[in-house]
Amino acid sequence: GCIALSALAIKSGFVATAAVYGFLSCSGLGLAYVAPLANGMKWFPHRKGLVNGIVVAGYGLGALIFNQVQTGFLNPENKSPENNGYFKDPEILDRVPKMLLLLGGVYAAVELIGCFILFNAPSETLSDKTALLESPNISDVDDQETELYLKKDPANPKSHKYTGDLTPKEAVKTKEFYLLWFTFALNVQCVQFINTMYKAFGQTFISDDRFLATVGSVASVFNAVGRILWGTLQDKTSYKTCMVFLCGFLCALMMSFIATPQGEKAMFTVWVLLIFFTFSGLFVLLPTTTAQTFGPLYAGTNYGLIFTAPALSSLIGAFIIEKVQNSLGWFGAFCVIGGMSLTALVITLFFPQDPEVVRHRHHQ
Repeated sequence: GCIALSALAIKSGFVATAAVYGFLSCSGLGLAYVAPLANGMKWFPHRKGLVNGIVVAGYGLGALIFNQVQTGFLNPENKSPENNGYFKDPEILDRVPKMLLLLGGVYAAVELIGCFILFNAPSETLSDKTALLESPNISDVDDQETELYLKKDPANPKSHKYTGDLTPKEAVKTKEFYLLWFTFALNVQCVQFINTMYKAFGQTFISDDRFLATVGSVASVFNAVGRILWGTLQDKTSYKTCMVFLCGFLCALMMSFIATPQGEKAMFTVWVLLIFFTFSGLFVLLPTTTAQTFGPLYAGTNYGLIFTAPALSSLIGAFIIEKVQNSLGWFGAFCVIGGMSLTALVITLFFPQDPEVVRHRHHQ
């Protein structure tokens, strides 16, 4: 709905467009994004990272088709932009509201299909710990661990209630919640900036709109594959290890992106593909870690709260980046974005190596 509504917002100016296409769109995305992730982790509790990677890979692949659709609809004659990388051709600009309405209708149809094929997981798969503690061998579980995660019903000694999960009210009182929130808020600036501006920068030295659209389509494949690989890597290592590498690599790529005109099309393509591959991990590492940190029972709601980060930061970031780019140019914008990822790296260093210690600490 927000995509279609943006057709009206762009006629009102930058502020309205940032509010609708940025803030409201991200808010709506957060509502729809969380449900399949939380459900996937319930179906496959032993492979949270991998299943999240597969689920969000579908989201990342969207640009493989829609980049070509948008470019073909807006610029069928493959016209070149102005020297600053933006189009001023009235025929192209007049097609933008129509394209937003078209995309809004297509997205609504696809989302409706997705709602019909989403099924709840059996209750017994809610968590690894629940499955262990509700097994016939419950007496073999360590007494301290049992006391931590279970609360016995005196009237029925055989029944147990899983209490290890942190509710949203409990989660927001932990420092780890805010470490995750700010890590997301800072890194998502790179995601939004590259998604919307990579073509504008590329058009400053590449006069081929269709080539740039193709780069974006191929980048979506790297985005999708990256999510699966990051999820698998997280299952084998840890969130902290993966996020430190992600932030460091993303910072280096963004700050060196200004040099891609030296290598022309080839270098530009490699950098865009690597950036898309790198930031794809955000959408796998964070939901998986949310479930590991606060427990799987309220994972959907807790991650939904963390997902408010891109909604708020996109609204603020749009104004900041516009001012920086107007004042310092492309290099200044790249440095600011890279600096945000570097800040996220520092924040991640304060996150525990084992996220589950948060629940242990809370229930002690």
